[in-house]
Amino acid sequence: MKSRNSAAGMLAIMAGTSLSCAGTGPLRPVALTGTDGALGPGRGAGVKFSNFAPATGLGSPSIGSTSAVTFLATLTGPGITSSSNTGVWAVRSPYPEAVAVEGDQVPGKSPGVVFDSFYTAPQITDAKFAAFQASMRGPGIDGSNNDALFTEFGGGLHTAVHERVTVAPSTNPPVLFGDALNPNAAPWGANNWVQSRSGATALRCYVVADIGLYNQHFGVWTDRYGGVEKLYRGGDAVPNSDPQGVFYGAANPRINASGAVITGRLDTTYGGGLWSDRARNGSNQGVPGVGPLHAVVRAGDPAPGTATVFESFSAYSINANGRVAFSASLPTAPTGPGGVWSDGRFGVLQAVMLTGAIAPGTGAAQFALNPAWLVTELAIGDNNVTAVLGHLQQGVANVGGSNDEGIWSNRALSGGNPVGNLRLVVREGAPVPLGLGPDYEGLNFGAIETMWINASGLVGFVCTLNDFTRSIWVENPDGSLSPLVKEFTTIDLHGDGSDVRMIWSLDASPTSGATGDGRRVGLTDSGDIAVRLTFTDDSQGIFTTAALQGCPADFDGSGFVDTDDFDAFVQAFEAGDESADFDRTGFVDTDDFDAFVIAFESGC
Repeated sequence: MKSRNSAAGMLAIMAGTSLSCAGTGPLRPVALTGTDGALGPGRGAGVKFSNFAPATGLGSPSIGSTSAVTFLATLTGPGITSSSNTGVWAVRSPYPEAVAVEGDQVPGKSPGVVFDSFYTAPQITDAKFAAFQASMRGPGIDGSNNDALFTEFGGGLHTAVHERVTVAPSTNPPVLFGDALNPNAAPWGANNWVQSRSGATALRCYVVADIGLYNQHFGVWTDRYGGVEKLYRGGDAVPNSDPQGVFYGAANPRINASGAVITGRLDTTYGGGLWSDRARNGSNQGVPGVGPLHAVVRAGDPAPGTATVFESFSAYSINANGRVAFSASLPTAPTGPGGVWSDGRFGVLQAVMLTGAIAPGTGAAQFALNPAWLVTELAIGDNNVTAVLGHLQQGVANVGGSNDEGIWSNRALSGGNPVGNLRLVVREGAPVPLGLGPDYEGLNFGAIETMWINASGLVGFVCTLNDFTRSIWVENPDGSLSPLVKEFTTIDLHGDGSDVRMIWSLDASPTSGATGDGRRVGLTDSGDIAVRLTFTDDSQGIFTTAALQGCPADFDGSGFVDTDDFDAFVQAFEAGDESADFDRTGFVDTDDFDAFVIAFESGC
């Protein structure tokens, strides 16, 4: 027997999942509470997942465009205590594997230094590298140096930045990462880290600086070449400023596939501005790559589409092409208070939306007059399309508090250029599409919680419907919307009717952003999602619509299922090697042999 390794094969038989086909498919579990075997933690006999939300706000999984998923989980079972029950898992292919667990030795640290707790949701990249922040305990560790950012980028899990241990590069005199004002505070890095598609990270964090100028306690740092480097720090000289100015503090970064960063910051010469080290061509347009730190736009620069200048900046995003999108405020006079700009369409800045303008798809409704209310979040996709989650002006054209929110995009629905005119994707208060069945019949969209945009400019979002349930939706290429999952609907876990459960609640990434700007979004470039579902019986699961990866019967990883796989398994089984623990109970026994035979005979 020789069969091609297929994504829709053996794991579905072993785990009892619904099969996914190319593109977005049905939800399938990759981890379940109370379950041994393929959907369990693989930590020994009787050890099971008990919860996928160990702390408030940490229950959503992360997914990369290669379908890898990572999540936090709590364990229960023999030998599990309160100091060894929480950890980070990744599903890369085909089973959940522990990345880091409380009580486990921290790689690269002194013996006895172990993971203690996890206080940020992990993130995973297209390259399947995970990253997370965690605290440690053990010899030499106390409340002032117990926190660190960990990453698999560059090979194996290691510490990227260790509070009050890692020396901040390019600081004179040398200083350590950590908070001088409150050394026992956690998290010292304020959770403001992002991770690129390739696994490179950028973070805004404190440094221990025994100086009086508080703005010098903050900086933006990158780890994109296998070591931490400084992008800039408060107090550094502003490049190309006349008169010479200095940066004041630091703002949260975004990082693209090249490792180029964009961040917003005040300086003492110009005031507000957006700064990036994206590469630029001879026409000063953003292109893929990394270059010198420079101002993308500063306060006082002309604001295209208006007769005035920029005053301050808020939301911003960068894509793989080095193109940017941002929101900004303008002086009150003479033309209005703000809007959204991008250089995605032509390589030069162009207004995407302006306060007070007629909002496409709404009749006579206007965009909100207050720039702080106009934009909740924005992001630019890798095809240069900008999407904005924003608001309309209440009191105009029958706009009130129940229909003033929406998502707009300039993704073209036809023609050769992916960027076109601004159009409405979804509006609060609008009816959901027809023909979706009784669970959606007669419902309207409600408040929109989170918005994501992928490389193709397609939008996904989480919203509440007017039956008070929450749901996740994805935009189709033709601009129509499809639901992926909704609370208080049922899901067939095994695809055969043997285990149908009612969804009580869902949790997807609460971070708005783009798949290419480093933020932890819940949508992939294939249109897939990862979500935590809680059911009415209090059980939970981590689910994804992504295609199945790997084939357990392909034991030697050759891409085929053949007699070489059988021989390799028998050899491992007879040696008692842990790789032969096919049912993942923590023991190698005849149940593993029987499970492998079933998988081998089924092929992939």
